[in-house]
Amino acid sequence: DEGIVLKDLGSKWEPGDRSGKWLKLKPEYIRAGSDLDVLIIGGYYGSGRRGGEVAQFLVALAERPAPDTYPRRFISFCRVGTGLSDEELDAVVTKLKPYFRKYEYPKRAPPSFYQVTNNSKERPDVWIESPEKSIILSITSDIRTIRSEVFSAPYSLRFPRIDRVRYDKPWHDCLDVQSFVELVHSSNGTTQKGKEYGGLQDDKPKQFRSSRKGEKKNVSIVPSHFLQTDVSDIKGETSIFSDMVFYFVNVPPAYSLDSLHKMVVENGGTFSMNLNNSVTHCVANH
Repeated sequence: DEGIVLKDLGSKWEPGDRSGKWLKLKPEYIRAGSDLDVLIIGGYYGSGRRGGEVAQFLVALAERPAPDTYPRRFISFCRVGTGLSDEELDAVVTKLKPYFRKYEYPKRAPPSFYQVTNNSKERPDVWIESPEKSIILSITSDIRTIRSEVFSAPYSLRFPRIDRVRYDKPWHDCLDVQSFVELVHSSNGTTQKGKEYGGLQDDKPKQFRSSRKGEKKNVSIVPSHFLQTDVSDIKGETSIFSDMVFYFVNVPPAYSLDSLHKMVVENGGTFSMNLNNSVTHCVANH
């Protein structure tokens, strides 16, 4: 999970050295096609030489807008700070600094167009005053997503990093939540829990706080089609798949994952939502 280190055999390790003589390659650095375009909605101050300056960002996904309209609400997704050079980070901060607004929690509520949890690990030091003033980042991460209790989106990322700054994209052209959920669904089984990464300890609904003070509502954090298939009412018809455990890598367009799971159970087999040692058969659509 932590990757590998490549080094020049004739070099010595030096703190802060960026010469390229020592390189750490993690899965997210080399996995193609996993970049996600997200919008910066807040910032976190750094420490040490970046003390008093924004060094990390709170990023969000858009709520899918109506056709031919721009997004009106953005859902907190993760915080990210690695991946940019000092010069690139300074350029982003300089461009956004005129629009930073200090978050005076709990005296003032977040901007109304940001949906957040106000979890202490999510809470930024500054907000971007308006999404129209912000910048899109292309981020990548470990191939696994996590169910998050820290951020407002139903899923977050494990070890996110910034791949590049998308100055070429307008603020409204970021990924929306529904598209991201579909992306996770299509990857089938890469979702994990993990408290150390902001993941859930259990599957109970979590409480979101509205951006308007004092309003709360309970919602399920996981869309219904993302929960493990309910097969409690399925009766076995044959034992063809007896002692077999199936994992579906992806799903043919003509079928749903639920229907395939039920077909397996009807014929005496079981299924796994994750690829693990119990799996005896992997099924993939060509």
